Amino acid sequence: LYSNVIKGIYVRSKENVSILQRIGLSNVDYSPDMCFMMNVEIRDVQKNKVGLSFRDMGDGPNKKIKESVKIFVEYFSNKQVNIDFFYQVERDREFNQQLFYEFKTPFTHFREDVLKWDERSYYHDKILLLSNRLHVLLLGQVFECIPMALEFNQLKTLKIRNIFNSIGMEDHIYDEISMNQLKILFTDIESQQFKLRQVNHKQKDVFNKRLANIFKK
Repeated sequence: LYSNVIKGIYVRSKENVSILQRIGLSNVDYSPDMCFMMNVEIRDVQKNKVGLSFRDMGDGPNKKIKESVKIFVEYFSNKQVNIDFFYQVERDREFNQQLFYEFKTPFTHFREDVLKWDERSYYHDKILLLSNRLHVLLLGQVFECIPMALEFNQLKTLKIRNIFNSIGMEDHIYDEISMNQLKILFTDIESQQFKLRQVNHKQKDVFNKRLANIFKK
């Protein structure tokens, strides 16, 4: 984002700051994604579901996605935890529906309608999210859902890796998932959510300081 008012370029990852500086641009700085500025009231709602949401990445990456989705669904079905397949972008509907039917169990559910901005409270009851969509992961994180970013160094999803590295969530990036990884996260929910609160607070603080500095100029 370039602003004529502040005469600067603000980007969502520290990697992008470095790239722009290497090509000779000055007055470049990091600013967190706008998701972290949301005022979210964490309700006293039982978190008793997990969620999956994916963009179609083509045959090669989709094969790896399906391998991880199979493990994810098997693990939580064995735990008798409800599993929601959903989508925030209309064009993702077909792929998520395909995943739902391919890995269907008595505990899986498919949300028919696209998740809209004013329905973001949907995340309140989610424990954990597996996705390759940046704003599924970030919105979930703001609602204290543990994010699992399935990212294979693909150009379309590289922004997830860059942003997660910038906010200290790099250990939530996966090339594949295992039963053991799910077990570790699922048995350590409270400390994971505490970490999310710290990260969310820090990013909101960074953003507020950026705004304060802008208006001082």
